[in-house]
Amino acid sequence: MKKVTICAFLLILSVASFCQQTNPAPTFSKEDYLKKSKQQKTAAWIMFGGGTVVGFVGLTQLNFAGSANGEVNNTPGAVLFFTGVASVITSIPLFTAAKRNRNKAMR
Repeated sequence: MKKVTICAFLLILSVASFCQQTNPAPTFSKEDYLKKSKQQKTAAWIMFGGGTVVGFVGLTQLNFAGSANGEVNNTPGAVLFFTGVASVITSIPLFTAAKRNRNKAMR
């Protein structure tokens, strides 16, 4: 029974892996690429601006001097700062994708 199950599974897997695609990928027009580029650029600017603001707020919350008893809690400020930095870094691929789609539209 175990061999029959394994053989049936391998047969189904092989049939599914060698199937042809019946409907080809749609072609996009110039307007589609320009719209996609504009949306990506808008999202990139929002992430860049929001990340800058969040990072700056987190940086202002960090306590570099310390308190009188020597205990410092920088966790909220550090989390905000690194979240902002991550958002700014994440916006870079969106800028490049927007440029790539704009160039596709121009071709």
